[in-house]
Amino acid sequence: MWIFFNNFFNTMREEAVKLASSSQEMRVLPLPRAGRPENFSGAVGQFRLSASASLKSCMVGDPITLKMTVKGDGNFDRVSSPLLSSPKGWKTYTPTASFKPSDSSGYKGKKRFEQAIIPLD
Repeated sequence: MWIFFNNFFNTMREEAVKLASSSQEMRVLPLPRAGRPENFSGAVGQFRLSASASLKSCMVGDPITLKMTVKGDGNFDRVSSPLLSSPKGWKTYTPTASFKPSDSSGYKGKKRFEQAIIPLD
């Protein structure tokens, strides 16, 4: 639907417009397996990861909040929270996620994760 402005004072009228184009054939190939990391989620793009922790030192049992931010361009729906590579000795909770797009298509933006972890040893 296109909106056309009638005058300077934003009086408008809506008009339905049907758009069409010629069809194009496309062949979509799967992502290559060579060089793919073991835990690849399918996220493709240019991403930057930053992380911080609520505490720099703590005692056994003290909760720590990990904050991770992924910024960039790509398919953010496939970006997931990084997991601890060695969770032994830690109590971990499911991370929360939020995405803030910086363009109308959701291809550019920032995805934030927060995760509570507790040292057990």
